Amino acid sequence: MIDEAEFYERAAEIIRQNGLHKNELWPGAGHQDIPFAYRLEDGLPAGYTQGAPVCAWGAMYVAGGQMFPSEIDIVGKVSSLGRRMEIRVSNVQDITLWNDRPERTQDEVVEEFLGLAKDIRNEATP
Repeated sequence: MIDEAEFYERAAEIIRQNGLHKNELWPGAGHQDIPFAYRLEDGLPAGYTQGAPVCAWGAMYVAGGQMFPSEIDIVGKVSSLGRRMEIRVSNVQDITLWNDRPERTQDEVVEEFLGLAKDIRNEATP
């Protein structure tokens, strides 16, 4: 199981490597709700093609592997990301709206994920 900071670092790396997608999780996926099916052979979401660009929410799905929803509190993750971005997050749609703004860049989304990971690590250090 990955820790919370590593979860956000993975999400950032997925977007950094694959690119930022808007208006759906990844090309052809639309906005899907939990529960979400994962492939047993590689732990990736069903319908996701390795290397495809993702939105912020899609990156969280891919970063979580087969741990959703039982081992990672996705509501808590989304709320933490919203606090970091200084937006009110009451559900996943708030993250998607933030991601999908025309001016939102790949670098901004990566920076938010990495900044949150750093904040979490700093809070954990006594």
